[in-house]
This record gives sequence, C-alpha cells and structure tokens, in this order.
Amino acid sequence: MNTVKRTCSLLLLSTIACLAVRPADAAVVIQMDEVPSNGSIRLTGSGTINLTDLNFRFNGSVGRFVIPSNATVGFGGFAAGYSGVTAPGSFGADQLFGMSQSSGDAFMVTTDINLGGMLFVPTNYVSKAPLAFTGRIDLQNFSSMGVSNGDQFVWTWGSGENADSVTLKIGTTAIPEPDLSIAMLLSLVVLAMFRWRRTGSTVPLRAPVHIAR
Repeated sequence: MNTVKRTCSLLLLSTIACLAVRPADAAVVIQMDEVPSNGSIRLTGSGTINLTDLNFRFNGSVGRFVIPSNATVGFGGFAAGYSGVTAPGSFGADQLFGMSQSSGDAFMVTTDINLGGMLFVPTNYVSKAPLAFTGRIDLQNFSSMGVSNGDQFVWTWGSGENADSVTLKIGTTAIPEPDLSIAMLLSLVVLAMFRWRRTGSTVPLRAPVHIAR
C-alpha cells in the first residue's frame, strides 16, 4: 500500500509540474468586437513586448485609428518607433477609421512605405513590461471595415527566445482545447488515490490513455 501511495503522489506531483512549467504567452493581443447596442467597434489590447530583435528608429506621435489595407492599428500617444516587424498585409477596407476615444498606453502597429512593418510603444517602455490600451470607433461594423468575425492577423518579429508578436482577433475566435492527455493523467491519479483511501487496499495503476490529436 505504501508503494501505491508513493507512486500516486509522484504521478500527481509530476502532472502538476507539467502544468506549472508551461510557457506564458508574452505577446500582445488586440481584441476587436462589434457593439450592436451603440453601433460601434470596440478594441481592447494587452500583453507585453520583447524589443530585443527590433531596431529603434525615432520618437513621435502616433494616431488613434485603424487602416485595414495598411495593416495599421493605432491607439494614439507619444511613442518610440521600431522597425523589423513582419506585417500581415491588408486585412480589410482601404479606408482610415478614426477612433472617437482611446485610453491607456501609446501603441501602434503599421506598415511604413520605406521601413516596412513597424511597432510603436511608449518612449520609456522596458521590454516585457505590461501594456494595456482601449479604443472605440463609432458608426462602424465588421462589414463596413471589410473584416469578418473569426479573422485573425499577426505581426511578428525576432527569433528563438526573442520571438514575439502582436495578434489582432476579430470577434469570436476558437478557444484552444485543453491538453487532454495531461488532464486524463491527473484524473487517473486522483481516482487511484481516492480508491486507495476508501478501500485501504492496493489499486493497480494502468498506463495513462494517450489521446490522439
């Protein structure tokens, strides 16, 4: 019985460790949603940025607008501009959609005619510090902006441990499924420990079931 107990405890600790050491998503995600109640578009962004593999270019003011055809999403403010970004290309209408209001940190991703994809963050920004910003575009919807519910567009840069990105999610996007293999292993361990405690007898442990993805 002691052997079973020790085995169950080790498996449980191993499973918890696997869940705990998963890497955190260090990228910025911008969520764009329609607000039918007032006929507007709401944008909410947050996350962190790794500037290591980017090239500083200049400081300047950035606008608060969206230009889908130029892969531009800006929330206004005075910011530092960096090149070295791979932009997704056009993701909608060839039109400037100004924000009626915005708040939070200065931020923009865009495509410069000479420098290519660019990222703008607050001038005193330190890599991996948290960012948060919001904006609203009045009298518009997904159709008028040329985007579709579920679309997703990504600006990327860097490599290896310095790789990072900004992702624009349009409306509802698929939620990644949990890791069922780990969940199944944890369930088996808990069940075995529960049965052992109730019966006080040895419970044979079966190998975890592998679930094909």
